[in-house]
Amino acid sequence: MSKSSQDVAAAHPFSLADVPLLMAKADLKKIEASARHTFGRVLARCTELAGMSHKEAAGRLGTDPSQFARWVSGLENPPVWRFHQDARLGPALIVAQAEASENVQVTTQILIRQHKEIA
Repeated sequence: MSKSSQDVAAAHPFSLADVPLLMAKADLKKIEASARHTFGRVLARCTELAGMSHKEAAGRLGTDPSQFARWVSGLENPPVWRFHQDARLGPALIVAQAEASENVQVTTQILIRQHKEIA
């Protein structure tokens, strides 16, 4: 047997009818700016790992150095897919992101395959 909403309301001494409805607000601009600034440091590390200047990286990504500077400073969001399309910047970005993560350990491993000499 189900109770009607009136029965349920009568059983509870408090009513939400008198509570004003308000929208919850979060200051997302501060959070977003902080995240962009943090990612800008990742981009700077990425270019360092790739052995490039910001000007060189901007050229490889098809953008001007002032645009690249806005990405690195955190003023604007970069199109990350451009980095991943580049043979040097893509892998460097992955390593830079891993280094910036607290729960990731970056290990560099060099494997040398020795070829058998043909007699």
